[in-house]
Amino acid sequence: MQKSNYFISIILISLMNFSCEEKSRSNPFDPGTDLDPSEWAPSNLHAQVLNDSQIKLTWEQEITQIEGFSIERQENGGNWIQIGEVALNTFEFTDSVSSTTDNQYIYRVYAFTSSNQSEYSDSAGINFIITDVDGNDYRIIIIGDKWWMAENLKVTHFRNGEPIPNITDNYEWENTLSHAYCDYNNNEDNSETYGRLYNFSAVVDGRILSPDGWHIPSDAEWQVLIDYLGGSNVAGGKMKVVGTTFWESPNAGATNESGFSALGGGYRYFFDASFFYKGKNENFWSSTPLDGFVSAYTRDLHFNSAEISRSDYELYGGFSVRCVRD
Repeated sequence: MQKSNYFISIILISLMNFSCEEKSRSNPFDPGTDLDPSEWAPSNLHAQVLNDSQIKLTWEQEITQIEGFSIERQENGGNWIQIGEVALNTFEFTDSVSSTTDNQYIYRVYAFTSSNQSEYSDSAGINFIITDVDGNDYRIIIIGDKWWMAENLKVTHFRNGEPIPNITDNYEWENTLSHAYCDYNNNEDNSETYGRLYNFSAVVDGRILSPDGWHIPSDAEWQVLIDYLGGSNVAGGKMKVVGTTFWESPNAGATNESGFSALGGGYRYFFDASFFYKGKNENFWSSTPLDGFVSAYTRDLHFNSAEISRSDYELYGGFSVRCVRD
C-alpha cells in the first residue's frame, strides 16, 4: 500500500519572539511611541490560492497611525525575502509565484511608520497536495483552523489497499448492503473532474476511505465550517466555483472565497440508482448516521442558491466525499 505523502502542507506558525531594533521616533502619532510593537502587529493573516501561480493574502489592522505594510515570503524553507509593500488602508496583496504545486510558501506581514515597525503578524502558509492510496493528488486549503481537501475524493481502494467495487448496474446499486463507488453516468471521465460517488457503507467502512491522516467530516464538523463561513444562508456561495462552466446559470451567490471549489458533480439517486443534477447540485456525505442507521446526514449545494442545506438520505445514495485533516 502506498503511504500518503504531503508534498506541501499548510503551516500556521506563531512568531512571538521577534524583536525590533529601537529607532528614533520623530512622529508624535507613531504608534510605537505609546504601544509595544506587538500591539500594532497585523492580525488574522490569511493566504488563499487563486490559481496555479497566484496566492492572495489578506489581513487586519486596527491601528491607523501607520504608513503601510511590508510583506515577506519564505519559499521551501529558505530565507525570508521582502516581496512587496502596500499603503495604509490596503489589507491585501496578491503574490505571483512560479508554481503553487510542489512548493511551500509561508508569509508574514508587519506594519511600519517612518521611524519604526511593528512585530510580525503570525505567519500563514499555503501549499497543497496530499496523495491517496491510488496515487491521486488533491489540493488542500485551510478554512478557519481546519485543513480541508479542495477537491472531491476519487479513490477506488480503501487505505489498506483493498478494492472498492464499482457498481454500474442500477438494480445492484440500489440493493447492495455493502460498500461501493461509481462514476457519474458510469463515465470515468466525469470522475477526473468531479470525483467519484460513494454509498454510505464505503464512507464508514473500517478499512477507511480517506487518505492517511484525514477523515470524512462528521455532521458537526460540517457545521463548524458553515458557521465560519457565515452560516448556511451564505456559506454555499462561498464554497462554489464562480461562473457557469461547472454550474448551471445563475450559480447564485458563487464567490468561492473559501477556496472550497465545489463543482456541481450531481449524485446517484437512492431509489432507482439513476444519475441526476450534474451542474445543479453537489451533495456531500457526512460520517454521521441517524438513529437506526437507515439514513445519514449530507450537506447540499445548489445552482440557484447561495445556501448550503442539510439533508438526510438513504444509505445507498451515491454522493461526493470531501475529507478534513485529523
